[in-house]
Amino acid sequence: MIDNQKLNRPTLRQIQDSLGGAGVFNFPLQEHFMLKDETWKYDIVPEFMDGKNIADFVDPDILLRLDELEKEEEMLELFFILSFANHKCRFAF
Repeated sequence: MIDNQKLNRPTLRQIQDSLGGAGVFNFPLQEHFMLKDETWKYDIVPEFMDGKNIADFVDPDILLRLDELEKEEEMLELFFILSFANHKCRFAF
């Protein structure tokens, strides 16, 4: 680009003002990424915890295990309710 030559496009400040101003406008960082494949720009970035990708720890059977846990919890609640009711009746005067 030659010095003193202006581009015929709005500045980022003008775009920001037209889309709600500072605090509302989210700067599109992906537009400026330089990647081997341009289609990668808007891919979702995996999240990391303790230096490890959390996607490695996803349990595909999590909903099945949750159902089993909830059933076990219901049985335990029922057991304690019944045993408390029996306990109360036994010591009533």
